[in-house]
Amino acid sequence: MDNEEKLELAKDPKTSVKILEKLAKEDDSYIRWHVARNPKTPVKTLAKFAKDEDWDIRYAVASNPKTPAKALVKFAKDEDWSIRLALARNPNTPVKTLAKFAKDTDSGIRFGVASNPNTPVSALEILAKDTHVYVRWDVARNPSASASILETLANDESTLVHVGVARNPNAPVHVLEELAKSDDIDVRSSVDANPKVTIGILKAIANSKSPHVWLKTESGDDQVLVRIVADRKSPIGIRYESVEIPERSDV
Repeated sequence: MDNEEKLELAKDPKTSVKILEKLAKEDDSYIRWHVARNPKTPVKTLAKFAKDEDWDIRYAVASNPKTPAKALVKFAKDEDWSIRLALARNPNTPVKTLAKFAKDTDSGIRFGVASNPNTPVSALEILAKDTHVYVRWDVARNPSASASILETLANDESTLVHVGVARNPNAPVHVLEELAKSDDIDVRSSVDANPKVTIGILKAIANSKSPHVWLKTESGDDQVLVRIVADRKSPIGIRYESVEIPERSDV
């Protein structure tokens, strides 16, 4: 079997565990890297890879959600920043490690922790007060953010953070009601997209001075500008009306 064939097997998620274990012993680091990324690679092999001398293989292991927690913990003190970042983002990273990373002096590491769905609420509470807006934004978008955290972030000075809160399914309805009054179209659009949005909130937007929102197309790849209009004839009391995008967007 030549290297090209071995490489294709290392990439293929249908490759058997036995073959992957053999490929993990290859001298070619590129083959080992693909084995480390393969979702079918057994945890014991990933644990061995955690000690690999090659940076790219350790990075692949630190990023792999299948890597056992015991192996991931070893990366917490890795000299390479990108590997620690991969660890901060990995949903299988132990909560104790994430809690420590939440206090890291490097904002990039804190970004990773703030976006990790496994980050404990206590750590998210700390990160919600972070001086860096993108850290707070990631907390606002985190599916594990509590209602009280989102309530606090709804009063943040940044509209970017408001957008994150408005899109979060954990946001309380009363928070969405307040954010629906925003002058920022992205905030209003995010409220409109929230699964908790009520008809009452949409009617409030329709009757406001700023009834415009961005609405995703059916493909989800594009957005169109619409106006939410109160309509008594509609079964839900509102309808979406397409509008032309103005040259200067002051909607």
